[in-house]
Amino acid sequence: MHHAKWPEISAGAASPHGMVTVVVQVDGKVRDRLEVSRGTPREDLISRARTAPRVQAALRDRCAGAVVVVPDRVVNFVTASRA
Repeated sequence: MHHAKWPEISAGAASPHGMVTVVVQVDGKVRDRLEVSRGTPREDLISRARTAPRVQAALRDRCAGAVVVVPDRVVNFVTASRA
């Protein structure tokens, strides 16, 4: 056991330019997932998330308020119902 080699890291797993899955939420409920390059700019994430059909359906009857973005993790549209 003391002669065992250290585990090696896969070059693809350690790449800063790999792909990540970003969860898209509307009011905290998962509506879609996007496969994007790691480090995709905030504006690009928001525009791609808005064009997803399931997100558009969820936003149809609501006023878009704040958009919370956690890079490489989540885009959450916080809405208010129309009065």
